Amino acid sequence: MEKAPHRFQMVIQQPRPPVVPTGEALDLLAHSCGVAQEGSPHRLVEFIAARDGEGTSTVALAFAESLVRLSGGTVLLVDASSGGGIDEVGLMEAMIAGLPVERAVTELGEGVFGARLSGIAHLSGELMRRVGHRELWRNICERYDRIVVDAPALERSNRGITLAEHMDAVVIVVEAEATRGPVLGRLIDLLQRTGAPVVGTVLNKRKYYIPKSVYRWL
Repeated sequence: MEKAPHRFQMVIQQPRPPVVPTGEALDLLAHSCGVAQEGSPHRLVEFIAARDGEGTSTVALAFAESLVRLSGGTVLLVDASSGGGIDEVGLMEAMIAGLPVERAVTELGEGVFGARLSGIAHLSGELMRRVGHRELWRNICERYDRIVVDAPALERSNRGITLAEHMDAVVIVVEAEATRGPVLGRLIDLLQRTGAPVVGTVLNKRKYYIPKSVYRWL
């Protein structure tokens, strides 16, 4: 006697491609940080991760674009995680040479501008001691409504920890299913020791193993 055919078949669905936070999520983050409101004294926001490759630069740029969409004005995205070349002028080189900071700035999009903190990343600590944190950020804040700092990952440099002390808000970027707890814990501990104003965490590259719409019912 033949067996009756199964009525149901189990289907194992492959995870969908990882996604970055949506515009809606970034808008909510901007309001939570207190930087989206017009006239807010909170104007400096840093994004930092424990490891390279977690998507900090992508999230920082998307956040800068979100700020312009929400509040208008101008946003300067400061790349503190990499250097250019020996002849490239960063914000600190411009200030030391007595040049306007605009010399180091390029336009990335409507209302969004970008600049390296230093043309030579490994010398940024020495240059910062010559310029001074307070003087640097005061100078930049006079020219741009809000500043978003893309900091280097902790595994590569402590520069982001030093910068965090002078920010109005610090956001930690975590790659879903990749960053181990102890590694993330060390970053949080170092930030807390410096008194950095950590306001939240972005879970980046999240993978959906079932359709996103189904998550609403779970």
